[in-house]
Amino acid sequence: MPSAWLLALALTAGVVAGPATTPAAEPMCRNGFVLVQDKTLLRFDENAHGYAKLGDLPRPVNALGYYSDLGYAISGGQTVTVDAAGRLTPVGPAVVPGAYAGAVAGSDWLLLDGPALVDVQLPTLKVVRRVQLTEQVDLGDWAVNPLDGALYGLAVSPTRLVRVDPASGRVTTTSLPNVEGVAFGAVSISAFGVLLALENSSGRIYRIPLTDASRATFTEAGVTAYHADAAACPVLWDYGSSENGDAPRNTVTTLGVLGIGAAVGPDDGVTTPVIAAEATSWQVTVAVRNTTPEPALLAGWLGNARAIAEVPPGAESAVLSWPSISVPRTARALRLLLRLYAGSPAVVAPTGSASGGEVEEYAVAVRWPQPAPYIPPSPSPPAARPSPSTVVSSVPPPSPSPVALAAARRPPPPPAPRRKLPLTLTFFAGLLVPAITLAARIRR
Repeated sequence: MPSAWLLALALTAGVVAGPATTPAAEPMCRNGFVLVQDKTLLRFDENAHGYAKLGDLPRPVNALGYYSDLGYAISGGQTVTVDAAGRLTPVGPAVVPGAYAGAVAGSDWLLLDGPALVDVQLPTLKVVRRVQLTEQVDLGDWAVNPLDGALYGLAVSPTRLVRVDPASGRVTTTSLPNVEGVAFGAVSISAFGVLLALENSSGRIYRIPLTDASRATFTEAGVTAYHADAAACPVLWDYGSSENGDAPRNTVTTLGVLGIGAAVGPDDGVTTPVIAAEATSWQVTVAVRNTTPEPALLAGWLGNARAIAEVPPGAESAVLSWPSISVPRTARALRLLLRLYAGSPAVVAPTGSASGGEVEEYAVAVRWPQPAPYIPPSPSPPAARPSPSTVVSSVPPPSPSPVALAAARRPPPPPAPRRKLPLTLTFFAGLLVPAITLAARIRR
């Protein structure tokens, strides 16, 4: 057989009876962090309000970082990968055998090795640079702040916030008198620049805004550990469209479900919204889902007018009401922006970044009143042309003035006399004509 025919047959066979496709594996985590509690692998949400168990590890790991949906760590003198089930797979010797603090920025695995920072390229495990620190620090873990690219961790006795510039190695510290603890072995930083640190002995997780560390708070997570480590998960956003260059975006809730409509992604929370042009108020029912243990907040903007409603756990719908609105006279549609927020957000705005939930947008059609149907007038029959002596007018003639009336009553002047020839000429003409006639007859 011709080779081209064999190729076509092979392609056809592959289409008709090819092997079944394997669905893509679920990533270990998005939006939050994974935490090692001794030999248990946990996944926390981005605010450390809740967690779920992923699996059991055969032994503890150190310097955990997250890259390409796998954890990279040091364990038992080896570099290993960690999957979502807790399985460890050796991939080479330990690049830094004594490392405890580790974090991933892009494809760079940044490890603390005594007085130096070691940059290891992933997945090749090649050491690409070594940066000397300006001050040696003792940290149980550190993490990369996505907002400034620096590394942060907590030192103890007394508790201090440590910042390391990965480019220069410069170290700066800030005192944290309101944060107590003897060991902070697991550290992560959220997409909003909030450091989340587990205090091993108490099981507390501190939340420290890196823009103002004095506002630190904590939650009683109850996760005590002799050995702990953590790694931030990749950030997954749900975006809205931009009207002024600052598109709204919310991180997608991945521990539980918090969304608008049936699923996060499609705009399916409202069905064909319509508003009457003469409306002075408006409300809409929005389909929602909240399977998290905390209440959420739904906000909506109809044009520039805002409405909000609480979404308690287990809710399936929420009603947004605008008691006073005005539809522009030229509008054919109004923009409806919906944002569902996790918890109680400090800022509720139609732009910027927000934690948890979803963003949806709709065009609300403006229904204008139906105009009266147009009925054309019946054509009139052509009018007869009036005769010169008969002209009919509906406009009455103007009343004559006294001067005109006096002129109309004056008798007309007598006709001018006709001019006559003088008598002599008349007599001469009477004699001349017969003479001419007689002469003509004689010549004949």
